[in-house]
Amino acid sequence: MSLKLGILLILASALPWIAIPVAVWLAPSVTMKAAWTGGLLIAAEVLFWAGILVAGRDVWSAAKQAGWRRAVPLLWRQLRGPGSGC
Repeated sequence: MSLKLGILLILASALPWIAIPVAVWLAPSVTMKAAWTGGLLIAAEVLFWAGILVAGRDVWSAAKQAGWRRAVPLLWRQLRGPGSGC
């Protein structure tokens, strides 16, 4: 259970990065744009590192060994489980 939660947190850390352009576009002032951008960057980092802590050292070493470009598909396969056929 903790493996799945950790991987979901790691994958969810991409959502604040996607939300940054939206927040910059919708914010009414420069101060609000900076505040939203900073908050979203911090949220992305917190989600990523919380996911690493929950998922464990094995997931971190497997992602590093696979390379960062292939890390997302690797994490997705681990999330789906050993008998998923992916």
